[in-house]
Amino acid sequence: MLAATLVLGWGVTTGGVLRPFFGQLEKERIDVAMHMARRVESSEDPRRAVKKLQEEFGVDARLGRRPPRSMVHRARVVKRDGREILVLRSPGSPIAVPLDDGPRRPWLMVTFPADLDAPGRKVGLGLFVLLGLAVVGALGTSRWMLRPLEVARDAMRRVADGDLSHRAPAGGDAAGQMGETFNRMA
Repeated sequence: MLAATLVLGWGVTTGGVLRPFFGQLEKERIDVAMHMARRVESSEDPRRAVKKLQEEFGVDARLGRRPPRSMVHRARVVKRDGREILVLRSPGSPIAVPLDDGPRRPWLMVTFPADLDAPGRKVGLGLFVLLGLAVVGALGTSRWMLRPLEVARDAMRRVADGDLSHRAPAGGDAAGQMGETFNRMA
């Protein structure tokens, strides 16, 4: 039951909270990358424009060729303004925007300082740790709660084995009252 609750909590947290939040953040990152690409395309010195934009937006940006196939096969393709933008799955979730047309067209790679994939992994790990702590706590609590019954069981065994002078501990709680009743019976 506890595991099902934690799995449900993980699903609600990631699906209902984190996924929409990071989806919106990714959309805004794509908008920033598109804005940067337009400014690079309209500048006379693209390399200088990239340096200026890096400082202005606080991102890592560079011009280069199309990203390697090893990165592209895991990328998500987003169509925006007639371009196929690649949202790559690697640290920083870089966004690759193709610049002006041509056979050897350059790409603008924009990497943001925060990794969008890390929070989901951290939530999963955190819930796994909580599950472990909850299981250990539940086992400890059940052991503590069952201890008076184990003491009463041991007292009953000893009397059944012939030690008629043995008595169970008595007290004000339910287990103690059961011990008192047993002692009267013995």
